[in-house]
Parts: sequence; C-alpha cells; structure tokens
Amino acid sequence: GMAPETLLFSNHWHEHLELWYLEEGTVNISHNGRPTVIHGGDLAIANSNELHAAYSTSETLSYFCIIIDPKFFATELGQGHFVFHNIISGDTVIKNFFGGIFEEYQAHAVGYDMAIKAKLYELLVYLVRNHISRQITQEEYVARANKLERIMPAVQYIETHYNTEISYSELAQLLNVSKY
Repeated sequence: GMAPETLLFSNHWHEHLELWYLEEGTVNISHNGRPTVIHGGDLAIANSNELHAAYSTSETLSYFCIIIDPKFFATELGQGHFVFHNIISGDTVIKNFFGGIFEEYQAHAVGYDMAIKAKLYELLVYLVRNHISRQITQEEYVARANKLERIMPAVQYIETHYNTEISYSELAQLLNVSKY
C-alpha cells in the first residue's frame, strides 16, 4: 500500500507517446494542466510533447506504462502526427490488449517479445482508428516542441518553489519576457 496523494511523476514531457493503463486504483493525472481522475480499466495517453503529471489517490495501485518512440509507427502512418484522446474510459478492447501483453510478458514463452510487439501494433491501429482527437502538421508539431522548451525554466521553478509566493515578474524575468 502507498499513502494517498503519492506523486507518481511530476510535470514533464517528451517526444515519446506514453500509454498509461491503470489496472487498479485511482490516479489524478493531468495533461497540459487539465486534471482528471482515472480508475481501473482507464487508459491515459500523453501525446508527444504534452506536459503530464500524476498523483496516486488510492492505497493500492497497479498499472502498465508503455513508452513508444514516434518512429515506431511513423513509417506506417506517414508524417502526420496524431493527437490521441488523453483519457479513454471503459474500453474493454483496450483492457484485453493490455491483458494479452501482460500474459505474454509473464509467460516468457519463445517469441514473447515478438508477440508483445504484434499486440502493441494492433493496439496502436485500434487507437488510431478509434481514439484520435485530431491530426497536426509537422510545422505545428515543431512549434509545440519549441514552445515547451521555452517555458521549461518556469515550470521547473514553479515545481521547486510551489510552497512560496511566486510573482509574474519573477517568472517573466526567468523567461526573458515581459510579464504581460
């Protein structure tokens, strides 16, 4: 068991796609500052270059985390960058995919790594066909990454000084921008 309100990961982002499947428990997860509580059977997806953080809000917790390099399926899906829905609730198809992946991993039979990859491809196809919120261009993708890069010092500063009063002027100075 763990104490409720345990920080699982603080605000961060990366180019990789992160699939966070919660098998049991409740977690408060946020994507780009929008918090949502997820429960067993829910899948949270952090898209490429999307700020995300999570706290456990229950004593028992069981989850799978799969981090996928965008290159893993860039060739198959062309150069479009897909933006998936951040939270997918109560989709039994997804639940079954994760169950199958876990079984393969536990059994460790010959070829289990290929079997996991095959299931992962199938899962991605399913997500692409059923859970895409929009598609963004390469330009928009690059602009997004650059924007995050620029604000990172402020995000880090807030996370280390959250218990003190922080002024707009301080943050503006940190980012070399006007407070307006």
